Amino acid sequence: MSSLAEIEKEIERIMREAEEKAKEIISEAKKEAKSILEKPIDVEEFKKEANRILEDAEEEKRKIRAEIEKQIKELKSIAQERMDKVVSEIVKMIVGLE
Repeated sequence: MSSLAEIEKEIERIMREAEEKAKEIISEAKKEAKSILEKPIDVEEFKKEANRILEDAEEEKRKIRAEIEKQIKELKSIAQERMDKVVSEIVKMIVGLE
């Protein structure tokens, strides 16, 4: 049985990984956008492409964040269920039902 502290550590680890992945995606998108913008041919078309790349990166970041938030909710739910079971068992022992 995982402890609440272990679950919280896992949540923190997942959030750090998500943030790093999001930063990585944005960084790569910015590099690619910069590269595109530096090309002298049809600047307007490249600006559109750069903006599209940045928008795609932002959308990917949102998807990652949503997935991480879903995982965190699931972990919190598991932690709450375990906490409820522990409290219930303690109450039963105190009342003398077990």
